Amino acid sequence: MMDNGTGLEKSNLPVRTEDHSNQQNSGSAQGGGVLPEGGMISRCLANVCIFFSMLNNFRKGRYRKFPWWTVLSMIFAFFYVINPLDLFPDFIPFIGQIDDAAVLILSIRMIGNDLKKYKLWKSSNNL
Repeated sequence: MMDNGTGLEKSNLPVRTEDHSNQQNSGSAQGGGVLPEGGMISRCLANVCIFFSMLNNFRKGRYRKFPWWTVLSMIFAFFYVINPLDLFPDFIPFIGQIDDAAVLILSIRMIGNDLKKYKLWKSSNNL
């Protein structure tokens, strides 16, 4: 390793770079193809943001293909996560948070197709 003048050592190991500019998410990858690649937490948060965008466009009357199942699923997940007394109470370290995350991830996977349809609609309407 060598010092590159910044006080940091420079590694001689090869750096892996990937070009995703021409790739499309096929839907078979993790997360059901709803989101760009990334960690599970970042994909989950991005899906939640997409859901709220879909909800906002429904509220404004722009997007009316909003299935009631999607709304109920996310409402259930939201209340399950904020409720401290659930299957494994949140005051139990680690396990109390794992069941909340599992419910949120399961809900997002269940509504994955609805999120894909919304993203297609949004991109076709240039919103």
